[in-house]
Amino acid sequence: MNKGKSRKKYVIMAVLLVIVSVLYFCSPIHYRLYGGDRIRGTVRIKADGSSYSLKSEDIIFSDTGYVRELTDSYADLGLKGGEYGKYTVELNNTPAGKPIKLDFFQANWWDVKNYELSIDIDTKTGKVCFSGCFDNCGALSRENIDKTVYFDEDIKLLMSST
Repeated sequence: MNKGKSRKKYVIMAVLLVIVSVLYFCSPIHYRLYGGDRIRGTVRIKADGSSYSLKSEDIIFSDTGYVRELTDSYADLGLKGGEYGKYTVELNNTPAGKPIKLDFFQANWWDVKNYELSIDIDTKTGKVCFSGCFDNCGALSRENIDKTVYFDEDIKLLMSST
């Protein structure tokens, strides 16, 4: 008789564990409790068709951001985020001759954004082309990035979804 109660207790604990796991990993609850970087992604720069490597001192964050990984072909960047508002990453000393600003807008503090961004700089025509995509994981949406800016304008890109 004691074995039956013990078995029942283990079954109830296992069922509760499964329910809690499903709620945490498969719902917006996960994004609210998320402890990692809320804005994270990779940036690749090409100048006149050739890869351009950034240096860590040329990447400036407006808030608690950092370079996660830096190679000859890309920079993996992370920002803690976690509050409503705009977060900016500024890329300096690029072949465009002026800073390139990447603005990320957090519509909700719990949003988790992932992005992949390619920046093509054409010094002959004086233009910068942004392409790629970003995911707003909290809203389960994915948006493509396709924008061209000329050197005589402010070179910036706003990534936002609501």
